[in-house]
Amino acid sequence: MGATSNAITFASRLLLPVLVVVGFFATQEASAMVGFTMTQATQDGTYIRFNRVLTNMIADITKELGAFRCSQPGLYYFSFTAMAPSQGSCRISLRRNRIPMVTAFASNNGFSWISSGAVLYLSQGDVVYLYLEDGAIHESSVPNRAFTSFSGFTVSTDSLMARNGPVVDVTEGPLPSPDPYDDIEERMYRVKLAKNATTAASHS
Repeated sequence: MGATSNAITFASRLLLPVLVVVGFFATQEASAMVGFTMTQATQDGTYIRFNRVLTNMIADITKELGAFRCSQPGLYYFSFTAMAPSQGSCRISLRRNRIPMVTAFASNNGFSWISSGAVLYLSQGDVVYLYLEDGAIHESSVPNRAFTSFSGFTVSTDSLMARNGPVVDVTEGPLPSPDPYDDIEERMYRVKLAKNATTAASHS
C-alpha cells in the first residue's frame, strides 16, 4: 500500500502542472466567448435602437444603434427577427462594416414576420448590426412581448480553430462595396462621447 500510495502521489505531482496549464488555456478560451440578445426596438432613421438587453455575456454592444463590435477574431452566429406594420413593408439587412451580409423582406400583407441569420468570420474591430433599408418596423408596447430581437454569440475563436491549421476567411465571391450613406462608425463614436459626458457629469 505504501508503494502504491507513493506512486499515486508522485503521478499527481507530475500531472498537476499539466492540469494547471490546461485549465489556464481553457479559462482564456472561455473568457473569449461572448453572447448577447437585444430586444424591444425603435427606429432611429435607418438604424434600429434597442431599449432592452436581455442577455449580455461580455459582448461589446451599443444598444442605441443595435451594434456589436468584435474584440476576439473568430466565427460568430447572428440572427434577428422583426415585424412589418399592417399596411407597410420592411426590409432589414444584417451588416458587417457597412456591407450587407443577408437581407430579410416582408411585403404589405398584414403584420408579417421577417427573420434571418448568418455565420460570419469577424476580425478584431469589425462591427455587425441591423440596418433598415426600407419601410418600418412594428413593435409591441409590452417589454416582454417584443417583436424585434437581435442576437449573436461566438461559435469558435481563432485560437481554437488554429489547432486544425491556419485560419482564413473563406467568404466566396466578391462582396458589394460599403454603403456610402451608412455612417455606423461615426454614430457609434458619438454615442460613446455622449456616454462619457454623462458619466463625467454624474461624477462632478
